[in-house]
Amino acid sequence: MSATPDTSLRAAFDCFLAEPGRSHSTKEKYRNKFKAFLERYGDWPLSKFSGEVIEGWFRFLEERKGYSEGHLAFHRSCHTTFWRWAGLDVMRLPRYSEAPGVIVTATDAEIGTLLAACDLMWDTLQRQRDAAIVALGTAGLRRSNIERARTSEVVHSLAHPVEHDGRHYYILHTKGKQPMDAVLDDQRAAILRRYVRNRPTTRHDRLFVNLNEHHRGYLEPLSTEGYIKARRRVCQAAGLDLITFQQMRRWLGTKIAKTNNIQIAANALGHKSGVSVILNHYYNPEKELTQTAVLTAYKT
Repeated sequence: MSATPDTSLRAAFDCFLAEPGRSHSTKEKYRNKFKAFLERYGDWPLSKFSGEVIEGWFRFLEERKGYSEGHLAFHRSCHTTFWRWAGLDVMRLPRYSEAPGVIVTATDAEIGTLLAACDLMWDTLQRQRDAAIVALGTAGLRRSNIERARTSEVVHSLAHPVEHDGRHYYILHTKGKQPMDAVLDDQRAAILRRYVRNRPTTRHDRLFVNLNEHHRGYLEPLSTEGYIKARRRVCQAAGLDLITFQQMRRWLGTKIAKTNNIQIAANALGHKSGVSVILNHYYNPEKELTQTAVLTAYKT
């Protein structure tokens, strides 16, 4: 049996595994790597897929917890082989290194550029929404917390500023598996307020919604892929390479750890595991002192 453009992805995948020469271990490898993809797209005909759809799936995987560069490289290899068999060019997929990943943190300049771009994204409601999503990301929130932000909670937060040293700031409570509070300055609050003021009325309280009138999910809570696309659009508007929500969190955690202390940084980011994540992945003052001591020794 061979696959045709009208064949469903699930049926085509079964045909692919049934090809002569596929060992049991190879079949298990492909089943494992395609499990989540088939759950989402299994009923789609092959003709519905494009390089853009597959690329969007990998952007989604990049955001998932526990997916290292090595994991992504393995997924890419499996998808490339399958889609070549199916006759679809997916060479636009990003390449991933199988070597241990390097921790990447956004810089002060990049965050400043992102927020400056957000300030200017006022001309359409979608751009206002995208800017508000990224503004909350720069406040250290996880994407899962941003997804669960409630309109009523945001309105309450923006209506009750707290004053400190002659400046106002706002505390936003967010839910999720790991609830946390975000502290917003005037700039971030203004970006958020602009979207809230123009947000359409919906039957639910989720802050961020699908704004595509031609989509069946119009005015429903924005999907995970929607958040990823929003972040990409803001990065493109800012003229920057893609910056993930996790890189924004690392930026804030590192700054707080350096200017205050590690425990406060862990508290600000909602780390229930204590300071281990900060020390191992963000900022370790003892390691920095050791490196400085070595450089000093070279000069003496």
